[in-house]
Amino acid sequence: MFALTVSKSALLGTLITLSLATTACGQQSPKQTTPAATSAQLVGFTTATLPIEGMSCGSCVSNVKQTLKGLYGISTVAVSLEQRTATVAYDPQKVKPEQIQAAVNAKGYKAGALTTVTGK
Repeated sequence: MFALTVSKSALLGTLITLSLATTACGQQSPKQTTPAATSAQLVGFTTATLPIEGMSCGSCVSNVKQTLKGLYGISTVAVSLEQRTATVAYDPQKVKPEQIQAAVNAKGYKAGALTTVTGK
């Protein structure tokens, strides 16, 4: 067994560096606030597609994906740069389509209306 020693200044420097890191588009990634979903939690969820304007690179895709995953009530997220869409599985009792759009718009993109694929 071995011990790992890290100085306070090295740890603080790393934390500061991480907190200042931004994506290539200059947008910060949101904090994750949604508990991990299991397949049992998907019962009662609605799957919908959301058109998104303004994504131009992989960092944009990552930013949108993390933003949507950070919303309480969203279980799964898939974002396509080529199709300029996000597909989400969400619990309509916990998050409304307007909240999903607003979260994307707040990151500097333009979200269109959700189109339901499956659900209630």
